[in-house]
Amino acid sequence: MKVSLEEVFGSEIEDGGRWRLVCEKHSQICQFTNKRVAQSFKKHPEQWCEICRDDSHFCYDCQIDWPSYFTAEDMGHTGHRVGEGN
Repeated sequence: MKVSLEEVFGSEIEDGGRWRLVCEKHSQICQFTNKRVAQSFKKHPEQWCEICRDDSHFCYDCQIDWPSYFTAEDMGHTGHRVGEGN
């Protein structure tokens, strides 16, 4: 999952602040007033991108649900029966 951190200036600054994260896959944006806080959310788009949050996979063998930006191999479920989650 590619997420970019951008600094915005002038009229692009909304109530959320001058730092914004962009989920490149879903074109979702979240703005922050603090760069350090924005950087901490960069690795976790499921916490601020509505589509990433709703998009998931489910392992029928283990009964575990996880965000879709991780593959079955990433999660250690290679060879398991995997489908779309909630």
